[in-house]
Amino acid sequence: MLEAEDLRQIGKLLEASEKRTKENIQKAISASEERMIKRMDERMDERLNERFAAFEKRMDERMDKRMNEHFAAFEKRMDERLEKRITHSESMLLDEMERYDQKNEQRFRKIEREIEGLKDICRIANLESGNFEILSRTVQDHDRRLTALEAQMA
Repeated sequence: MLEAEDLRQIGKLLEASEKRTKENIQKAISASEERMIKRMDERMDERLNERFAAFEKRMDERMDKRMNEHFAAFEKRMDERLEKRITHSESMLLDEMERYDQKNEQRFRKIEREIEGLKDICRIANLESGNFEILSRTVQDHDRRLTALEAQMA
């Protein structure tokens, strides 16, 4: 049979074995927990990255849509402003052309009046010239008659 000392030694061995077993179990649990935490972190990172990617994609789509809407609205406003400015410029040009047209019409009327005056002067000059020629012929005719009468009388 076993003596008390042997039993104590066996108890100590059992305690040491139990202690090593607890330590090994504790290490295995810690290693298992670390692996599990690492796997969970990896999975969470993957899921988080997927969600961020999906979120970024949705945000990009929304931003593109909003930018396109804003750009279209901006383009429409610019077209309207440009149309107003072009209309205003056309109106100003037409007004200026009308003003020059009226000014030139006044000049033309003045020139026409002056031309009519010159025509009247030309008619008068022609009539005077014609009258002068008639008078000159008449004087020459009278002079010839007078010379003929003087020759008969002499």
